[in-house]
Amino acid sequence: MKSIFKSYKIKQFVFYTILVGLCFLLATCKSPTKPPEKDDGWKRIDLGARIFPGAISSDRFYVAYENGVAIFEDMTKPPDLEIKLDIVVLSIFPIRPRLTDKMIAYNRRGRSRNLYILDFTSKNVISVGTSDFGKYYDTEYSIYGVIQAIELDPVNKIHRFYAKMTKIVEEGAPLFIVYFDIQIDNENNMKLIDKGFWEFLTNDNIYIAPTENSIRYKNMVFYSYFCAFTKESTVAVIYDDLNFKILEDFQIGFTGNFWIWKDILYARLTTGDLRFTKDGENWIDFGSFEMGIANGNEIDDYLFFSRGINGIEYIYFYEEKNEIIYLYQIDSEFEGIINSINKYQEYLVITTYRAIYYHLFDDLLNTKTFIKKYNFIGE
Repeated sequence: MKSIFKSYKIKQFVFYTILVGLCFLLATCKSPTKPPEKDDGWKRIDLGARIFPGAISSDRFYVAYENGVAIFEDMTKPPDLEIKLDIVVLSIFPIRPRLTDKMIAYNRRGRSRNLYILDFTSKNVISVGTSDFGKYYDTEYSIYGVIQAIELDPVNKIHRFYAKMTKIVEEGAPLFIVYFDIQIDNENNMKLIDKGFWEFLTNDNIYIAPTENSIRYKNMVFYSYFCAFTKESTVAVIYDDLNFKILEDFQIGFTGNFWIWKDILYARLTTGDLRFTKDGENWIDFGSFEMGIANGNEIDDYLFFSRGINGIEYIYFYEEKNEIIYLYQIDSEFEGIINSINKYQEYLVITTYRAIYYHLFDDLLNTKTFIKKYNFIGE
């Protein structure tokens, strides 16, 4: 009996010794911690909704999003979100608002057949619908997706908007480009003072899941339209004096393939060939160009643009020196699709459909990665 008790005490001693040892080991060992996320200098701003391309106007940075307009006066401080709107978002049609420094033109959710134009100062709103365009009025027609918005006459406070009009619910309806001029009087009242339209594409087209791009160059607006189903691409040129023409043999396939750099307008065709013009009228063939330029924007004499690779978006820029251009990549990776690149204050500002990002501009230039060089394009 005594030996059994002794054996039990030994086992108990061993058990408690092991237990104390384990407790000591757990107390002295550091718990594994998640490695810190890479601090690449990019700061993120979420607006809680789909984000459209940003625009620099005067000393402010404007970003339209599904629920309104975010206005930044300092990139490091929260934006003014006082302007609340209900902007429609459709995935199969490129319906986007457009901003000037005084107005936004947009389609409302649930009322997307008309465009609504809001003045930031007075908060007054005016709507423009297909009933404003005479014999082509039809309850199935819609004016949707703003092509461009410009301040046509600052002295007389006239703003011009270009948009699209068609029967979204019916395949094969003609696609029109419409324009209308809005004037603001001294009491900030808004009125429609001029309007018109051009038939852009015939009734043989299918207007679903297209890509498009527009750019203002000198006294012209260039607008390209590409249908993924028919592979048809057409480019319209609209002059400020309302002359209108279609460029023949000008196949622009994907969004973002117009850009301006050093006062030269470039267009990359679906073949990969590049054309450029210095007056908007006479185009010169440059030859094959391997890289697409999405969201191309000239910033401090550099040409910044984005490029998607395997679902990740990267930022590049070109620099010209002594008739040679150098391609660089900056330290950046974005999961959301980039839709605009701007410089505001001392920051490079990127908008994606998901969020806004900003980074000190000079720091990005100081950490750039050289990729390759080319002969200067445009000379």
